[in-house]
Amino acid sequence: MTTDTGHPPVVRLLSDTAVLPLGGCPAHRRVRADLSLGPARHRPREVPAAVLHAVLDLVEHRGWSLERACAHPPPGRPPVTVLGERVPPVHEGVRRWVRHAARTHLAATAGRTPVPDFRVRQYMPERGARHRRPYEVRATGRCYTLGAVRELWVPVPGRLRRAPADAGLAVAAYVLATGAPVDREAYAAAPERFHGGAPYPMRRRDDPPERVRVIRVSCLDGATEVRFDGTAADAEALFVARGREGLRSALVGGARAPGADCLACAVRSGCGRLPRAPGLLGLGPGGERRSWSPATTREHALCPARAHFRALGLPSAPTGLRPPAPPPAPGGAGPAPRAAAASGMPGATGPSGSPAHRPGAREAGPVPEGAVPALRGIAVPHSEPAPRGVPAPHSETTPRSEDAPRGTPVPYGAPAPHDEDIQRGTPAPHEEVAPRGIPAPCGVPGQRDEAVPRNVSALRAEDLPHGVPAPHGEDVAPAVPGRAGGGEPGERVPSRAAGAERPGAGGGSGGGPPPGGPGDGVVAGAVRAWLERAHERLPRRACEPADLPVDPARWACAGRRLFGARARRAAALLAAHIPVCPLRDLPAGDHVRSGPTLTADDTEADVLVVYRTDVLHHRRGSWVHRSVLISEEGPPGATGPALFAQDPRAALGVLFFASGVIAAGPEPAVEVEVLGPDGARVDTMDPASPQVLAAAERTVRALVAPWHRDRVYAPVPGPACRTCPYRGWCPQGEGASP
Repeated sequence: MTTDTGHPPVVRLLSDTAVLPLGGCPAHRRVRADLSLGPARHRPREVPAAVLHAVLDLVEHRGWSLERACAHPPPGRPPVTVLGERVPPVHEGVRRWVRHAARTHLAATAGRTPVPDFRVRQYMPERGARHRRPYEVRATGRCYTLGAVRELWVPVPGRLRRAPADAGLAVAAYVLATGAPVDREAYAAAPERFHGGAPYPMRRRDDPPERVRVIRVSCLDGATEVRFDGTAADAEALFVARGREGLRSALVGGARAPGADCLACAVRSGCGRLPRAPGLLGLGPGGERRSWSPATTREHALCPARAHFRALGLPSAPTGLRPPAPPPAPGGAGPAPRAAAASGMPGATGPSGSPAHRPGAREAGPVPEGAVPALRGIAVPHSEPAPRGVPAPHSETTPRSEDAPRGTPVPYGAPAPHDEDIQRGTPAPHEEVAPRGIPAPCGVPGQRDEAVPRNVSALRAEDLPHGVPAPHGEDVAPAVPGRAGGGEPGERVPSRAAGAERPGAGGGSGGGPPPGGPGDGVVAGAVRAWLERAHERLPRRACEPADLPVDPARWACAGRRLFGARARRAAALLAAHIPVCPLRDLPAGDHVRSGPTLTADDTEADVLVVYRTDVLHHRRGSWVHRSVLISEEGPPGATGPALFAQDPRAALGVLFFASGVIAAGPEPAVEVEVLGPDGARVDTMDPASPQVLAAAERTVRALVAPWHRDRVYAPVPGPACRTCPYRGWCPQGEGASP
């Protein structure tokens, strides 16, 4: 496949892909960059960040008013193209957030000169090399100039949080300093050509700037943070120190990890790690491809608009949020960003030439002296020697769509086929050499990123949930995708190491109050976090009284701090769990996964099902799916399949067994641990029972159907408005209060 330039389609990376997000799929980064696979075939119906950039383009580069730009395109009209980017009509609530975010961004950047041409570092093959790939690295953000300073402003949807300098920052600063501008008008004239793989149309590279800055700005309150402020040489040094390996890892790809990235992945139909379960939900096609979890239904039942905003990842609107004042007329030097620059670079200065380090400034970290030429030392594919400095792996570790693995997906715990997942012409794992400087997993050189183990009961460490270490002494583990401390699609989940609390974490598998009780979710969230950490300990061992909080009236876990009566209630729930801990009496060698994320693709409904259960473990050669149903007021009276209405995850566990997503084995089981302050019990159900299966199908279909047929996501004012985190974006506004 070649483009009209005579070369294969470009490999195009964004600067932020140099960092793999928590729960992300390593292989998906490479898939997304390789335009020979074509653009993603299914995208979310609305991408608020893309709409924001389109509005800012119309205001800054076309001279539109903010109100006119926010109203484009009108509701009910087809998508429009803005400077080469397609923009669909959006929900009125999303439009409200975009209006506020754009006004905030324009106020923060007042006085600077907006530049329509974004920056790209482009590497074209040598003349006459028809089969070598072009490579492009693009700095993600919006470009401005302030005198002789070249700036990249990165809008952040919510509030700014402290973050260390990472590979994405290093790549962005380097491309900003050394890249060339894209001819935006030529790009906008034929966007399909460049989306299809033709290299960007570039302008002549201009002179290096005196200084470059990378600045983050909050779309909520306009707070700013200068992440980098230095010379072009400083940017190269930072890239060599921190950015080069991140960019290289993005090009190499890696093991496939089913999860939220499967929603829009271009090669998911041939992925051997994504279980396909047609008919899982018992529904037909529903239009746009979406993802679903029990938390989605819970939010949708409260308010469809709220569920939609959560799925799109809109930030919560603080109480009393007011938009900033309109920006002043352009001209002048403009104010410096409020959260002063802190580059850590030799000789770094602020906008006025004074030293950039001021009290409260955030450090971007020191950089070794002596800049190294950019991208030097990054290996390139054997069959595709790239121009000097082009960042590419030794071999393309992610297959093209026609080279994707064939055959049915491998169920969790089932042996994978030996050869069926490797098509003719695809190099075998032993034929591939790992790029220099990147250790092969578990000492095995050249492991292919998409390879499925020949026997899933002998998995490698990279096949475990992201961030979960392999158990000591365990060579075998279930092929359970997931992430430690993660949530469900659309849920903003900070790292557990940060001690942050998931919004609304509590019962079930997402936000909202815990099922079976009217609590606010704080107690249930703390209990779940405590149990998950206890079950992750190595070596594996059951919970014991010695593990309970030393002071039941004052303790904390995973950022949740409890005091007084609330802390004592949570401690009582932990004590009730001890006699029924699933790790009790497990034989040595049985395998336990705490808080795994389970994923399946219902290809008939075109819905990606992703949810977290509490424990998945082996018992006598079969998998056992356990979920914990927490009630702060005593265990519910329902038993058996009647518990599905209160714990939909158990119903999904039954369906995952029935569809082969989880290998059944001789004695599979779905357990519901009903946990209350006065004691606990475990209800065990056989997923092969026709009565249990029928009850699970009825429960899941009743939960999914209202959300699946909804295309409007209209707000429904009611009691939930009092605590709705998106009330500031709601089209009902103040009228949403009950």
